[in-house]
Amino acid sequence: QGITNERDIWKAAENYQREEAERRLQKMRDDIVFRQQAEEEKEKSICNQVPNKWNGAKTPLYEFRQHLINMEVYVNMSNTGIPPPWTAKNIKVEFRKDRVRAVYKQGRMVYPIVSGEFCRGKTIVVAESYWVLETDPDSVFQLVLRKAEEGLWTQFLKGDPGIDISKIHGASDAYELQTEIEQKFNLTTRRQMEYFMTQVEDPGD
Repeated sequence: QGITNERDIWKAAENYQREEAERRLQKMRDDIVFRQQAEEEKEKSICNQVPNKWNGAKTPLYEFRQHLINMEVYVNMSNTGIPPPWTAKNIKVEFRKDRVRAVYKQGRMVYPIVSGEFCRGKTIVVAESYWVLETDPDSVFQLVLRKAEEGLWTQFLKGDPGIDISKIHGASDAYELQTEIEQKFNLTTRRQMEYFMTQVEDPGD
């Protein structure tokens, strides 16, 4: 009888541990679902702008435009609070698959241009993403990000204002937009690459 009781005790203990582990696992799952739902609700509350003709929108700091495979971001340097003049050699950009960090270095000072984590669940191809500083007619810092997966983003950076994708006209319009922007990229790529080479060869850099 004693052995039977001891076995029953061990069995009850094992059942308790298993049930406790299952409860903890379920709580973790519930917490993950709750956080995801909270993020979705927050995203919906701030991603409510009607998309412009580039399937993007403006924020106080930047404007983003996009098509199925690329995201373009424009930051007018006059909006950053960084004192002029602005030169490309003072800009430092770090691309990661899920975020970007762009700063401007002036002597010992480091000024943020634009930084943050991309739209929830979105990533880029780092090797195919780049930046450029346009200076005519205004000084505009531009990011061109290659999306890891085709599709439209609701926002550029998590937590920033974005667009309501349901208000985009349709797939045919998106395809036409993609073709139009790709043509633009083809026309400007050579000029941008020539600009990069001049910066690399600049002995003052």
